[in-house]
Amino acid sequence: MYHSITEVYHSITGLYHSITGVYHSITGVYHSITGVYHSITGLYHSITGLYHLITRLYHSITGLYRSITEVYRSITEVYRSITEVQRANTGLRQAITGLWCLITGLLWTIFSLYYKISVCLVVLLGFGMVYGVLWLTISENSWAGLCGFGILLKNPSQTRPIPIEANRQDPVSDLADRQSTRHSPSEGQACWVPEGSGQAVPTIEPAPIYYRGMLSYCAPFLFFFFVRALA
Repeated sequence: MYHSITEVYHSITGLYHSITGVYHSITGVYHSITGVYHSITGLYHSITGLYHLITRLYHSITGLYRSITEVYRSITEVYRSITEVQRANTGLRQAITGLWCLITGLLWTIFSLYYKISVCLVVLLGFGMVYGVLWLTISENSWAGLCGFGILLKNPSQTRPIPIEANRQDPVSDLADRQSTRHSPSEGQACWVPEGSGQAVPTIEPAPIYYRGMLSYCAPFLFFFFVRALA
């Protein structure tokens, strides 16, 4: 009886150990499956982390591309601005050059006009002075010369030169002097007295030699300045 109980006990103990072994085997399989699950989970997290890393790298590259694009656009805008400034500067320089040429041409025109007017005035003044002197020189004896020339043509053999004092005793000569005071001969001047007329006529005196020399000397210069002024 004791032996039977002992054998039953040993059988139960063996069964218990078998069940315990099976339990440990199942537990080992469970731990193995759990390890595989953790491995798969770790691999998933690794893949997820790599995906996030690639995503971040993609966003970084995209941001860098956008930055480069913005820099390129900024450089393009700066280049366009510089081009516009250069064009504006070129236009301004051309405008300043045109204005300077216009001002220079205007000043040159004014100077040329002033020069021509000045030369014309000088030439006219010179001609006026020369011909004024000649006119004054000729006008002193023109009237008397014409009268004397007419009398000589009328009576060439009946005239003789006498001093002016001889005529002042004649009443007819005094009347002629009162009627023509402006053209009366000066005292001491030689006159022609036609016989029977009773009127003394001064002789024609040529213009002084220095007046004619002045005209012959100044005329070429005045003509040269006049031509230069009209050129």
